[in-house]
Amino acid sequence: MYATLEHLKQYKQLKKTFSKLFNANESTVQKCSDEIIDLFKASNFTVTSAMLVAFANDNTKKLYVAFNWEGTEEERLQTASLILDNASLLISSDNKIYKLSKNE
Repeated sequence: MYATLEHLKQYKQLKKTFSKLFNANESTVQKCSDEIIDLFKASNFTVTSAMLVAFANDNTKKLYVAFNWEGTEEERLQTASLILDNASLLISSDNKIYKLSKNE
């Protein structure tokens, strides 16, 4: 499935929200989305908060900036849960739509 105008509008709003929340520019947020999509593909489109935290715990990943690595594991899991709750529909850099499901 490819992105429609409505999907693109919704996704643009999500990127703006995440940009503000994580103090990252929209380009970085798109790269984070692509990383999340890659993780979902690798795990049969179902990811837990713990899986997202483990994936992001690599400072070469763009998603790394979304987490407070000096905070507690519980805080990181809450951040991951927030990301997954809001990223149920992501659009890749090549405008393909991915519907994702969180598995807790």
